[in-house]
Amino acid sequence: LIAFGDSIVNDTMRSGWVGKLQEAYPKANIKASVYVRGGGGCRHYRLEERIQKYLVPLKPDLVFIGGISQGKDYEAICDVIQQIRRDLPDTEILLASGTFGTVDPRRPDLLAFANHSGSSDYGAELKQIAAELKCAYLDMTTPWAEYIRSTKLHPHRFYRDRVHANESGEQILSKILLSFFGE
Repeated sequence: LIAFGDSIVNDTMRSGWVGKLQEAYPKANIKASVYVRGGGGCRHYRLEERIQKYLVPLKPDLVFIGGISQGKDYEAICDVIQQIRRDLPDTEILLASGTFGTVDPRRPDLLAFANHSGSSDYGAELKQIAAELKCAYLDMTTPWAEYIRSTKLHPHRFYRDRVHANESGEQILSKILLSFFGE
């Protein structure tokens, strides 16, 4: 597994979900790597043969692409997927909407317009890209926001700064991914 994205993906991978997934599937040999660039998203990864230099040699079975920095650069997302598929046709790809960021998760009306949200036009477009390019799709925004709202706690209890998850927030990310993978 290799995870591509921004600092939100870094928070997600630091959450411990990979270790918990390994525990749930003890016969699997799960190794994970992270390639993140703050604010870059697929616009960064698609250039200068970065896919060929940094991803292809690792020969991952799964590439996780997520975070809040993709913007609405659908062309870059599609280009990265096509580069991966060209060199690693059997690699599976999981596209995920964003979490955390600066939008208040208690406000579904604001999440519906956030550039990274699974409940916005971005989420609908990402889901469509996933279907067209035969990738998996995970709306991480909705369960993240629902969980924070269900706690009745102020969202900042889950943040280490105004954009990133703290250890408690990372556990929400872990639960979302473990749920997706059936654990």
